[in-house]
Amino acid sequence: MSDAVPPFGVRIVRAGVRLNHGPDYVVDRPHGTGDWLFVQFLTPILFLDEQGERPLPPGTCVLYSPGSAQRYRPLPGRGYRNNWCHFAGPGAAALVARCAPPVDHAICSSDAQSFGRMFTALVQELTRRQPHWPEATTALLTQILVAFTRRAHDRSVDHLDDKVPELTQRLRDLRHAIHNQLTKRWTIAQMATLMQLSPSRFAHCYRALIGTSPMDDLLDARIARAADLLRRPAMLVKTVSLSVGFRDQRHFSKSFRARMGCTPAAYARVQSLTLP
Repeated sequence: MSDAVPPFGVRIVRAGVRLNHGPDYVVDRPHGTGDWLFVQFLTPILFLDEQGERPLPPGTCVLYSPGSAQRYRPLPGRGYRNNWCHFAGPGAAALVARCAPPVDHAICSSDAQSFGRMFTALVQELTRRQPHWPEATTALLTQILVAFTRRAHDRSVDHLDDKVPELTQRLRDLRHAIHNQLTKRWTIAQMATLMQLSPSRFAHCYRALIGTSPMDDLLDARIARAADLLRRPAMLVKTVSLSVGFRDQRHFSKSFRARMGCTPAAYARVQSLTLP
């Protein structure tokens, strides 16, 4: 058990690694546990959610939110083994939001070894309580959540590949073309037409592959290119704005500030001060 709350407000309540449970160990918590629970099953499991009860393979991971139902049990006549971590605190929800993993949804991960190493390190930190152990445990929890998020994203891409083998390469080719034509007035409809998909289907596939919407990705690319240009001496903000596809300088400044934390002019001044 740990009761220290680090400065960022995430507390590891308890955790276990490679724990064995007998054939009679059934988890049936209709209202959850009141905290966040991440669990990775190392053996097959019978999992129950809104889709009904079904067997899931080793490597299945679930992040349960506070108050959500937790229901799973071993296959008949068999036990099961898992890694798990309960966590809470005022910063827990914010950490989950930053890492953006799927919540209350089972995802199968074949990378059990890397999760096992992170859980082992987490339990060791909780047990040994060396200096800065609360910060160390939160850092390890963050690694676990990020790994889960990435695996969920990979599964989405795998699903696209299974349905349309050439789709992911076509999407990557289109993205390359978009990033090399930042001054063009791109729209979802234009992009979807090039992909021969409906706008809604295109947007869904793009987000599944890239992890963000097509227009947000385009805006990120424009701002990144603008930042690169502003590092060069004597580049006017208006010139940079036009060269990355912004026709409205106020819109450019607002978008730049939202992503970079300062105006384009302020960014350029700071960059000029750091030049040799």
